Amino acid sequence: MKSITDIAIIGGGVIGLATGWQLARSGKKVTIFEKEEAGHGAGWASAGMLAPQTEAGYDQKELLELSLESLKKYPEFLKRLEEDSGIKVEAEKTGSLICALNRDDLERLQRFYDFRHQLEFPVQWLKGSEAVEKEPFLSPKVTAAVFVPDDWHLDSRMFITALKTAFTNKGGVIQEHAPVTEILLENKGRKISGIKILNQKTENEKEIQVDSIVLAAGAWSSQIKGIPEDFIPPIRPVKGMILNLKAESCQLTHVIRAAGVYLVPKRNGRLLVGATSEEKGYNLSANIGGIKDLLQNAFDIVPGITETSLEEIQLGLRPANRDHSPVLGPSPIQGLYYAAGHYRHGILLTPITALEVCHSILTGDTEKLKPFSITRFLSSVST
Repeated sequence: MKSITDIAIIGGGVIGLATGWQLARSGKKVTIFEKEEAGHGAGWASAGMLAPQTEAGYDQKELLELSLESLKKYPEFLKRLEEDSGIKVEAEKTGSLICALNRDDLERLQRFYDFRHQLEFPVQWLKGSEAVEKEPFLSPKVTAAVFVPDDWHLDSRMFITALKTAFTNKGGVIQEHAPVTEILLENKGRKISGIKILNQKTENEKEIQVDSIVLAAGAWSSQIKGIPEDFIPPIRPVKGMILNLKAESCQLTHVIRAAGVYLVPKRNGRLLVGATSEEKGYNLSANIGGIKDLLQNAFDIVPGITETSLEEIQLGLRPANRDHSPVLGPSPIQGLYYAAGHYRHGILLTPITALEVCHSILTGDTEKLKPFSITRFLSSVST
């Protein structure tokens, strides 16, 4: 069995690239194995929102805490990323307006506001006229809105490009079109020994010896052979579609959210409208009904989108665990680590995931990652 690297990362998406970059910064010899083109997965098709206060779930305390901490780490993370890549990625603090158009929306908005007020987030309740004054492109039919001032967003594609550059600049190696077909175990399945890679041109497999493996294969993380059934993360693909519009005459200044839609303005004149959520397996085709619904919902809240043009349909497969929280940190198998299942929060959770998974590999300290261990899905596991 050939040895070419200390650490193999399975999956070259935003999480794999960021974790690889942190490990390479620490001096480790790291190779990322990606079945297609690195970086062009769910993160590439995302809107790049950093909005833990808006997206806080009613029963996801640990995930909210992790998300808030990840957002706090972003300034330093982006600073180091620019140093290592030469690419400046800026996060924009535009805040979000969550809008209501009818009575049902208003009831949901009131619950949304009350929960965040209880958490002492600095949210503001606005009358419809106040919301339109704050964002003139809103429909006059808006009856009320909640303003969340601490929401950010960034250009996810620039972010991923910078991560890819920083990783290789620090000595990391990316093997694209090199799917990992199997994780190899030894010591009666208690320890990893290597991986099998498929050469897509020759259809031949080769075995590579590695010391550690980070499973960061996104929606495909449950498909890798060799992992004992009890330790396979219960991750499924959830298709999401975003419409990339050219919006020269509809220049929003805030992220807008309403029932069934969000609109995210970007500095380069793009307006991202998203996002659908479809349980269609690994099918990545664009659904006409989904496009219609997104456009209709966007028009209801921002009528000015009729003056925009459709530039691109962005499609990705969100990696969703049963509880919609990621699986992070070491597995019961020595040398196997998880960084997968981030669902809708991959970009937001990138800094904390990369830093803490790297920290756990280098030091053995997993305290911060315990709520996200694979063991939460198991009835009885000896760790």
